[in-house]
Parts: sequence; C-alpha cells; structure tokens
Amino acid sequence: MRIDKQVPVASVAWYKLADLIARGEREKALSVYRLLSHSLDDKAYALQLEGDVLLALEDPRSKEKYFQAASLYKSEKRWVDAVSVTEHLLAQYADDPVLLLLAVYCYAVLDVQPKATEYFAAFSKAIKTRDIAPDFFTEELEMIKKMAGQKHWLTKMLGPS
Repeated sequence: MRIDKQVPVASVAWYKLADLIARGEREKALSVYRLLSHSLDDKAYALQLEGDVLLALEDPRSKEKYFQAASLYKSEKRWVDAVSVTEHLLAQYADDPVLLLLAVYCYAVLDVQPKATEYFAAFSKAIKTRDIAPDFFTEELEMIKKMAGQKHWLTKMLGPS
C-alpha cells in the first residue's frame, strides 16, 4: 500500500533554510529567507525570524532586526512578544540603556514590578557608567511616568521628578 502525502513547498523551503544556515551558506540562506518571508503576514514576527537567521549566521545586524521586531511588537501592544525579544537582546547586550528602558516599559505595562524595578536599576547604572544624560531618554521616561498614575509602585521606582 502506498500513501501519497505532499509536503507543502513552504515546509521544504524552511528545512532548506535550516540546512543552508547549518552549512554556513550565508548568501543562499538569506535569499531563501527573503523568499519565505513574503509568506509571513506578521511583519514583527518576520523581523524576529530575520534576526534569528542573522544571529545563526553570526551577523551583527541581528541586533537591529531584533530591536525592530521588539519595537513593532510594542507599537502593536503585543507586550509579551516585545519583552520576550527584548530579553533575548539583553542576554547579549546586558548594559544597553535603550534595551533596558524598553524592558522597563514593557514590564511596567504588564505590571511586573520586580522585573521593571530590576531593569530600571540596570538602566540607571548603564547611563551613569556611559555618562549619558537622562535627558536623552526624556520621551521614554515620560511614557513610563504617565503610567505611574495607575501603578503607584512606578512612582516609587522613578523617585522624585
């Protein structure tokens, strides 16, 4: 008895992409990814996958793609996705103040006080270490302060204005 099952072409292409990445065939892998990405309706997810491909190929542009994905998730109010990608970035760039503040914002929206507080302390330390004026982050800090009205722990975390 013979059972004919067709494997969708897209599935085969994803396996091909994985194989190209494993063999380190950078340009071919990126070309296959670009073709496959057109089948994805979720732009943020496509950027996240592009970051995954670039990271697997040890391409420093992966950070940019992951950040774009996290920012798009944030703008779409997909907080868990945004914080997940941000955490992934922070595993590699633990003292990046922009990423730390993005994590603070996402965790504040999700009302996860311990994580927001932890990342705010890391953010404060990072800007002091790098000698960056907090004014550089005015817009982001203002967005967090606006939430403080509903979340009193934020007011305490931010300290005096």
